[in-house]
Amino acid sequence: MELFMYNVDEYQPLEQSNSFAPIWPFRMAISGSSDSGKTTMMINLLMGTKNVKEDGERYISCNDVVLIGKHLDEPKWKLVENFYNTLAEQGEDVSFKALSANEIPDIFKFDPARFTIVIFEDLVNASKKIQEQIADYFTNGRHKNISSVYISQRFFAIIKFIRENINYISLHRGGGSLLDIKRIISQYTEHSNSLASVIDDLTLKKEFIVFDLRRSRDDPLSIRVQWDTSFKSIINHSRSNLDHPRSNLDHSRSNLDHPRSNLDHSRSNLDQTEINILSSIENRSSKFSSYGQKAILEARKNGLLIDFARNIPIPKERKILLTDEITVKNSDTWTKYVF
Repeated sequence: MELFMYNVDEYQPLEQSNSFAPIWPFRMAISGSSDSGKTTMMINLLMGTKNVKEDGERYISCNDVVLIGKHLDEPKWKLVENFYNTLAEQGEDVSFKALSANEIPDIFKFDPARFTIVIFEDLVNASKKIQEQIADYFTNGRHKNISSVYISQRFFAIIKFIRENINYISLHRGGGSLLDIKRIISQYTEHSNSLASVIDDLTLKKEFIVFDLRRSRDDPLSIRVQWDTSFKSIINHSRSNLDHPRSNLDHSRSNLDHPRSNLDHSRSNLDQTEINILSSIENRSSKFSSYGQKAILEARKNGLLIDFARNIPIPKERKILLTDEITVKNSDTWTKYVF
């Protein structure tokens, strides 16, 4: 039986200037604590490089931005409003509107010929009636050419009906507990415990993680660090950086790799990214305190991991960096634990 694709949408897909930007129309949840960068990330999507470069482009090239929330006069949003007003004065067909939660428009009043993004910010404690109005945007908005965004401090504080209808999650620091992160990524891997630890560390360093629910679990861009970097590529690159310094520090330790190879073979049912994560996390997390793990991540980020491994700290510092049951008395053991 031959099957044919028919484009029956009322509108044409929006061509984005950046291939990593969310695919229109989208439904996105952005979660993170105060000062975690969630609003800044959204503003960057709206303004792109057009505000700072003469030939810059907006990452989301919509016609209309509608902001609905409590704190409409925040300087960040005023910046966006002024930006869109300037574009309109220059002849671009765009607009910016800020409304309170009591002014949520009826979804059927929107013109599907226009590309509209509606942003709901800090409304997780709004009434049930308002949540139901918002939910309508996440179920029916695409029929009116609307992309909807829900910004909240905690992901699972968003009502279930909305969560079930999103296709992008942008997770920032404090957007969820370690258990919450495991729940989010469980659809991508059976080994969410190890993945969650890595993601939690990244968000603590003010990175944000994007989950693209449109993509299959084996797609490298299904989980990203920021919008344009595959999470898998970060893990593989970090793993490679860890392996090379070890061989440079002590070539005679190459036999240490064989037990890991055996461990990898026994886990042949896992994909390579999961093996890399499990290998690095299991060895380090059982020996280093949370403070010590963060210190290693920071050293690696700044290209100082080899120096960190070569120079064993004084006993008082080791007590803080290591877990209570672990003691290190010589530099060789310290180096082995770091790598």
